[in-house]
Amino acid sequence: MKWIVSSFIFIIIVISSFSSFSSEESSLYELENGYIVTDVSFDPNTGSFYLAGNLEGRNNSF
Repeated sequence: MKWIVSSFIFIIIVISSFSSFSSEESSLYELENGYIVTDVSFDPNTGSFYLAGNLEGRNNSF
């Protein structure tokens, strides 16, 4: 049973990584206001999350 669950999780990760390669723009999450999150990182030293992305239709990034 453990092998089946591990295999299923591996397949999900592989499929999701291939779908980001095939997309025109690699985005993790798109918000309603036009913010597109492209990267999320966590700093264990400060306990903070950092987001990187851009505003749709503009040359601005955050």
